[in-house]
Amino acid sequence: MEWVLGHLDVSRVAGEKFIYLTTRGRKSGNPHTVELWFAVAGKKVYLSHEGAYTDWMKNILEDSRVEFRIGKIPV
Repeated sequence: MEWVLGHLDVSRVAGEKFIYLTTRGRKSGNPHTVELWFAVAGKKVYLSHEGAYTDWMKNILEDSRVEFRIGKIPV
C-alpha cells in the first residue's frame, strides 16, 4: 500500500525506521495501531507487510480512514 505525502518534508523522517498506522477494526470499530517498516520514495510512503492481506489491510478495505505517524511526527 502507498500514500502520497504532499505536505511532509521527508528529510524530517529519514532517520526513522517505523511508521505507526492506526486503522479502525472492521468488526469492533475500535482504533488499532500497528508498527510497520516503511520506505519513502519521492513523496510516497510504502508500507512493509507479510502475507497477502494483513488485518490492517482488511481494516482499511472496510474503512479507509487511517492515521499514521512516523516517529513523533503525525502525517
